[in-house]
Amino acid sequence: MMATRLEKSVEPDFFSSWSALITKGARKGDGYSIAKYRTAPDAANTLVRELLKSPFDSILFLDSDAEFDRDFLNVFRDLEDGWQYDVFQAYYPRRGWPPEAIWFKETSFGDLVQCLVWKDDHTEEVALVGLHATLIRREVFQTIKDASPDIPLDEFEWFWYPRHEKVSEDAAFSKEARKQFGFTLGATTKVKTAHISKVSTGWETYIEYLHHSGAWKQWENYFDLAEIIADYTGEDKDLTVEKVIRGSRNVSEAWDRYKPETDEQVRAFYGAEDNGYLYDLAAWNVSPYYQQIIESLKEYWGKSVLVIGGGLGSEVEVLRKDNEVDVFELPGVLRKFLRHRFKDNDVCILEYSRIADLTGMARKYDLIVAIDVLEHIHPDEFNDAMNVLGVLLSANGQMYLHNNWGDQDKYPMHFDNSQAFEAWCDVIGLEQTGEHVWSKQYETVRN
Repeated sequence: MMATRLEKSVEPDFFSSWSALITKGARKGDGYSIAKYRTAPDAANTLVRELLKSPFDSILFLDSDAEFDRDFLNVFRDLEDGWQYDVFQAYYPRRGWPPEAIWFKETSFGDLVQCLVWKDDHTEEVALVGLHATLIRREVFQTIKDASPDIPLDEFEWFWYPRHEKVSEDAAFSKEARKQFGFTLGATTKVKTAHISKVSTGWETYIEYLHHSGAWKQWENYFDLAEIIADYTGEDKDLTVEKVIRGSRNVSEAWDRYKPETDEQVRAFYGAEDNGYLYDLAAWNVSPYYQQIIESLKEYWGKSVLVIGGGLGSEVEVLRKDNEVDVFELPGVLRKFLRHRFKDNDVCILEYSRIADLTGMARKYDLIVAIDVLEHIHPDEFNDAMNVLGVLLSANGQMYLHNNWGDQDKYPMHFDNSQAFEAWCDVIGLEQTGEHVWSKQYETVRN
């Protein structure tokens, strides 16, 4: 049964596609139905009731802003990849701009994530489908209805807007069919439809947008970094990706477990293998904002550089090609990771337990880099740490910084050291001379 929910105004391109489908793209025994003058959930329920009163074994939902070929249904239902699924969705992008793929999966942590899809011959299980271009077996609706025998067929609803949840009617249906009744949902890019708006957006538009927006490159970096982490931890790469998707929740949940209070406890937390920081940092390091912050580091060359809080080594990777780079990271998981990543490179990873311990170093640095690091230093040791960095900075040196003194609700490990930092800048003679650059402006004064 080919089915569509007509909106008040139907696009001419849909009318052409639909007419060709029902007249030239159907097989013997196929039929069609149209629901109009109804809300989206009500129209979908009306079509399902017609299905269950008919001899048809499945329903093809097509929204009235879909664009497709007349042979779309024949290709779609003959695709063997889809036969294992009870609900099977063709590829389509969201309506409007940007053309994001409607493709959702659930991680092993129960998080629902919208996926980037870049293979044009890919089929897999998903957690949610829309009704834009989707095949659904009759037994899915019949089984759900049979679980509520007291409700008459003409009153039963498979599609509805859940109260207090910001989800669509098809998302609510997907969740119920999959989690309560055990039906399988799949999606494929081997069969594609477009979404009609001011311009039709389809697979080609979507891929072109990924390249021009930088999303393609960002996700390449995402998977590359996840692969490095998985190689270090020995865990499955897909599990690493799922953990990275959780972002700040990884480390904030660990912080709540450890509840560090003293400076020593804070340092121990960052050294712990289970602090979740590798995954939090990965999410941050591939973000467009972080990439924007480190972009200007590419302009430095021939410098002696000290990176404070080396993290996953992204800043080191940018700087090491044209500069002599030393890296300080707290002992524990992050330092071990840096050794793993740069084991074959000429990067010096310093063997000190605290920033304050660097006071014994004889050398001076032209550039000290600390991106989202200073807010992680416990207030009890902040002044000592900064005074040592002041000693290590050469007379004409610069500090390249990004500080986030707030966001404690998301990052409970952040300390507001802003006043202490400003006071230290006054004492050492450091003034902000660029978006992320602090430079020495006069001779250092110390007691």
